[in-house]
Amino acid sequence: MRPQSLRRILSLVLPLCCCAIAGHTAENAAPQKHFFWKVTSGRGVVFLLGTIHVGTADLYPLPPVIESSFNKSSTLVEEINITDVDDTKNSKNFVAQNGAFVVGDFISNHLREETRNQLARFVTANGLNVQVILHIRPWALSMIVGNIEAKTAGLDGTKGLDKHFADEALKMHKPIVGLETNEGHLRLIASFSDVLQDQLLMIALRDANKATQQLHEILNAWKTGNSDALEAIITQPVHEYPWLKPVETKIIDERNDTMTQKIEEFLKTPKTYFVAVGAGHMVGERGIVSQLRAKNYKVEQM
Repeated sequence: MRPQSLRRILSLVLPLCCCAIAGHTAENAAPQKHFFWKVTSGRGVVFLLGTIHVGTADLYPLPPVIESSFNKSSTLVEEINITDVDDTKNSKNFVAQNGAFVVGDFISNHLREETRNQLARFVTANGLNVQVILHIRPWALSMIVGNIEAKTAGLDGTKGLDKHFADEALKMHKPIVGLETNEGHLRLIASFSDVLQDQLLMIALRDANKATQQLHEILNAWKTGNSDALEAIITQPVHEYPWLKPVETKIIDERNDTMTQKIEEFLKTPKTYFVAVGAGHMVGERGIVSQLRAKNYKVEQM
């Protein structure tokens, strides 16, 4: 195996994308709501946008209420500050140092038979280099699979909402803050046990042949502001395979708790923040929106 081949495929780990599973969308409600909320305290205001990390050109132009709210905010807060050069560098270094097994070890030694079979089918269907794949750790491979699915569905990270607002903030010289770092996200999933990494990869692989349908169902749910539909998409695999619950807890629920606490700090200031976080973090009983409502902030879907 050529080292440059491994580095090239591991570079696919770095972009973030939504993990689409399966679900159903609903008819547009009247009046039209968006995946967008206004949260107010007695002191501050937070505009809360659930984002799609990868998208298509037809996402734009965005609804005027979203753009106007962004324009009057003092600070852009994103899940990850994608303009942070140091974080990008640290992320690349982390993947280079931790994304592959040591010489003599292989991914097949760390997966259940069902996951190995799913992976073999995916590798064959996508014409991937088996000798390269054998050396990649499951956590890194799960992100590569997600990016391949997004590309298959015609979705593009340069059309994602995170990049859109980061570009706008740079033009307006608006401060950009990250709730997390990409390096921290990578460290989190890299710290998973073999069992959890197997489960994470299984989520990415199980419906890879339905990528186009599933990713566009997420877009449809987002465009109609349909939280219930998006929640169904995200939670469906856990309902089908309850043993996936620990992965959901780690990569969604626990991060929701931390992000909600940070958003509360913004609400204590006399400022207006525009917080753009992955749409999957907004929905469900432990989602950011529900947590803020439970803490008695005024939360309005716009």
